[in-house]
Amino acid sequence: MTGSGNRDNRAMSTCKPSVQTAAILALVLSAASLAACSSRAVYQTVQGWQQQECRKLPDAAERQRCLGSTAASYDEYRRARAAAQGPR
Repeated sequence: MTGSGNRDNRAMSTCKPSVQTAAILALVLSAASLAACSSRAVYQTVQGWQQQECRKLPDAAERQRCLGSTAASYDEYRRARAAAQGPR
């Protein structure tokens, strides 16, 4: 009887998540959330660069038109992109 009890304990211990499994799960979730943040950060960085370039334009009307083209927020950009791609 003691032999079958040991087998039951081993089976139960393999079902418990280990610290290593929890760490891997945390890493995967962190990477997924970083990917979203990174996309937003890249968009905002490029948008800032475009605005700097617009401010260098000597013609006021052209400068305003250029700055207006960079006014879309990341969320607006994503919605427009999804609409342009259509249903999947």
